Amino acid sequence: MKRLRLCVCVLTCCLATYAAPVSGSNLPGPHNQHGNEPVWEHNLFSAGYDPITFCGGTVSAIILEEGTEREITPQGEPQVEVTERPTPLGPAVQRTYSWTTVQGYRLEYRITRIGNDAFTLSAALTNGSLNPIRLERFWLLKTPENGMTVTGEPSDWMLSSTDPEARRWGTLDRRLPTERELLQEGAFCRNYLISGGDETKINDPAWRGFGDNMSLYHRSGRGVTFAAVDTVADVNFDIRVEGTQMRLDIRCDMTGVLVESGETRPSDEVLVAIRPWGAAMQARSRWIADVAGVRNTKKPVFGWCSWYRSKTDVTAEEVCSLADYVGKNRDRIPMEVVQIDEGWHRSRYDWRENGKFSMGMDSIARCIRKAGMVPGVWLCPVNPEVMPFEAGSPRRVFPAEWYINYGTGEPSMTRLDPTQPEARAHMRKVLQTLYDQGYRYFKLDFSYIPNDSRSFYNPKVTRLQAQRALFRLYREAIGEESYLMACCYQQRTIVPYADANRIGTDCCAEEGFCRPLASDGLPGNLWSPYFPILSMASSCYENGILGNSDPDVTYLAYTHKTKPAQLLTFHSFIGTLGGAVLTSDLLYLPEFDQPQNIRLFEILNPSAREKGVSFSGGFDPYGREFGCVVERSYGNSVNLLLWNPEHKQAADLTMTHVPLEKIGKRFHVWSLWDEAYLGIHGNDFHVPQVAPYEHKLLRLTALSEGPSLIGSNLHISMGATEVLSLERQQDKLQITLDPDAGARNGKLFLYSEEPLSQAVSTNSDVFVCKQQGTDHVYVVTLTDRVRERPETVTLRIGAGEAPGQQTVLKDKARAAKWDKASFSQGWLTAW
Repeated sequence: MKRLRLCVCVLTCCLATYAAPVSGSNLPGPHNQHGNEPVWEHNLFSAGYDPITFCGGTVSAIILEEGTEREITPQGEPQVEVTERPTPLGPAVQRTYSWTTVQGYRLEYRITRIGNDAFTLSAALTNGSLNPIRLERFWLLKTPENGMTVTGEPSDWMLSSTDPEARRWGTLDRRLPTERELLQEGAFCRNYLISGGDETKINDPAWRGFGDNMSLYHRSGRGVTFAAVDTVADVNFDIRVEGTQMRLDIRCDMTGVLVESGETRPSDEVLVAIRPWGAAMQARSRWIADVAGVRNTKKPVFGWCSWYRSKTDVTAEEVCSLADYVGKNRDRIPMEVVQIDEGWHRSRYDWRENGKFSMGMDSIARCIRKAGMVPGVWLCPVNPEVMPFEAGSPRRVFPAEWYINYGTGEPSMTRLDPTQPEARAHMRKVLQTLYDQGYRYFKLDFSYIPNDSRSFYNPKVTRLQAQRALFRLYREAIGEESYLMACCYQQRTIVPYADANRIGTDCCAEEGFCRPLASDGLPGNLWSPYFPILSMASSCYENGILGNSDPDVTYLAYTHKTKPAQLLTFHSFIGTLGGAVLTSDLLYLPEFDQPQNIRLFEILNPSAREKGVSFSGGFDPYGREFGCVVERSYGNSVNLLLWNPEHKQAADLTMTHVPLEKIGKRFHVWSLWDEAYLGIHGNDFHVPQVAPYEHKLLRLTALSEGPSLIGSNLHISMGATEVLSLERQQDKLQITLDPDAGARNGKLFLYSEEPLSQAVSTNSDVFVCKQQGTDHVYVVTLTDRVRERPETVTLRIGAGEAPGQQTVLKDKARAAKWDKASFSQGWLTAW
């Protein structure tokens, strides 16, 4: 009888909130311009936003009452309070439903409607009993089977998140291996379902688990994003997929926090944005930034990290040689940071130099600073791990009470409790010692408190709050002036304490661009350029809003199994992202100290002015169409990186979701790495049959009546960073460049139906010629630019025609300048 009443309630709620799709319809209909207010009726949640509906959802809180688990659920008619509240996305209307049990527990459920295309869900529990309890979790939404539905074909809908290491993304028609099966294969997988502990979910391949956020998008661009946006607790999204019909469980893990009698504990807040993926991701990041109080006061770094070329074999001589080389070549490579990675210390629990740095860590810092850079250092003070190369079996090197506890009740072997006073004092001392030795850039690794951590020394904090306490400790220890580079995939745990974040896995290019594939069709091992690219594509809207993203190092020379053309794809992603730019290459060695290798690094400095985003995000987690819109007073353009993520086959690269509104239906297309003008095209432009992992980096420029800039190889942003202005003054064209941006030698590419000639520069040796094989494209070659010297390039319009490229290159001196101002195609075959 109870089951019958539930079914009636579910049907009533569903019919009240949406119209059923027309039978036989295969595609979502147009957006509902008005949206439907989420409804709580008969103690069930429903909402309808064409083409997505929710039906029959419930809410509850799970507590431990004297060691016994109990679920607090809505009973009877709720008290209802309607209020207006401000949100980071604008004014909203919040409805709070509350119920009080006979034991005195008060459960609140808050549904906040924001405009016509977003709402939030949150809950709170008040302990009105006489005894303290432990709060295990909130179920912020639990739909029945088929309680979340979309219209259309399952193959046209993609589930994904900003954490590609979860490996649970894929279209709705796919059956994916379980997390446990992937672990058995040896394929790394973020274990969101396993950490939840539900054996049914763990062993059912229909279940997929995501942490912090989840997106469901149709290939047309329509869909929904779910995201935790507060800083209270972990939120997981468990979703069981049966075609276009799903069950959704939104779990807020309170990790057994202590709730005293009379105390109220809120859940985290979950944003549900029925918006295009980019708009939803931007809304998510801005909400977190507002709640956490983000401080974007420091720019992305340009520098060197010792890890990939040296690993733990790094030496003081190596670091000082690199610093000395950069100091002598600052006009070409003005690095800001030299960072010593793992290998300088005795162990991961004894942070004293290990003998290879016997001149003293303070002396190394002075060497780096003397060369004009900030001294940087790697460490992981919260992770006192006994490494395999150390004698003895795994053991705790500090008192057991310093360590966090797991759900099993066992203390960790490898993570200190950031709320335990003695552990905190130890970590603070480690950091302050290095600060006193002159280090002002700290790369803090292995700083993630595991998902199943609980029962901290401070019983009032959740796992997520303990994580935030750790980064607050880090910031207090190193001061506001120091640069904090976090290594933590969960971005909202480090805001506002970290200046930047390593957003992806290690980029170990020596073993190839893509390792052998697991049964889910993804690389079995994460340590290659493949997953860092996916991280850039998925988390791009965090960059510049929640901090600076670090996609890991790029390479300028030989990398064994990764082919040069493939590595250039990774290089282009790093430059287009507009985040941190680092390399591990030992630039002072002959194999790196080559004009082409150094020029590849030059064109990444400084970080691009516009931040790259995935134009087809949501349905495309690979970032097949990645770039940015560049709006300038002298003409708009789009920087576009198209790449082929297919593992074994060539593919046509097409434009599906590139925002062309700012440049018009027809536009110039110019290709960076081959410096080729590809003509005037429309949205049907494509690049045929590109090999696996290779790409095209293009600039699409709006058509204009007068001379226009259509490309530049001075910087990887193709004019968006190094060109400050372009202005016509009667018969002259003036181009103002940023002398501190880009390579010291390079070219500007102009399209003009009026003849151009007589190039003059205030800061370069310059000449102009007409590009071979084109009617209206002119190339301005600039060499020997000097940093910090103002630069304006002037050309005459209509006062004669510049010589052709072939004529100019007959002059050996100019031919040599032409060559050193270009990327050499020989780099692609030299390995």
